[in-house]
Amino acid sequence: PSFSLRYDSGAENGSCTMIKIARIAVTLGLLSTLGAQAYAAGLVVNDNDLRNDLAWLSDRGVIHLSLSTWPLSQEEITRALKKAKPSYSSEQVVLARINQRLSALKADFRVTGYTSTDQPGTPQGFGQTQPADNSLGLAFNNSGEWWDVHLQGNVEGGERISNGSRFNANGAYGAVK
Repeated sequence: PSFSLRYDSGAENGSCTMIKIARIAVTLGLLSTLGAQAYAAGLVVNDNDLRNDLAWLSDRGVIHLSLSTWPLSQEEITRALKKAKPSYSSEQVVLARINQRLSALKADFRVTGYTSTDQPGTPQGFGQTQPADNSLGLAFNNSGEWWDVHLQGNVEGGERISNGSRFNANGAYGAVK
């Protein structure tokens, strides 16, 4: 298939916006066709809730997983979960919660928001560093057997570390196995 977008510099203000939206939509559409698997061997970035649940199961001997280095690979987490030996219903509940959290973190498309009325205390917890008081992020995930891409764009207000722009790509990454 071929796509063409025409740019007319004398067009109305709205047409430039529509062209940008169309380009983004086409790019996301093409990127989504690259991966054959929904999520195969991608990275799992710092997430306090996920880490706490994994540590709880690891401390009880239900799973065997090193949590000392992040990000972890989703493949490593999945392998540990498949070998899990839950003895109690509470452990089964935590296993289900971990699977739900992984699905949310590795969803093909994700919208996140954050707002705060107070400055955070120091030190901040694991995976809880927020660079701004208010933020809205849009992310696109895709991965294959040996690669993982996480494209993320953020709009921030009340930046704690000013870089001259309210827009950034914090949290975006590309990885190969």
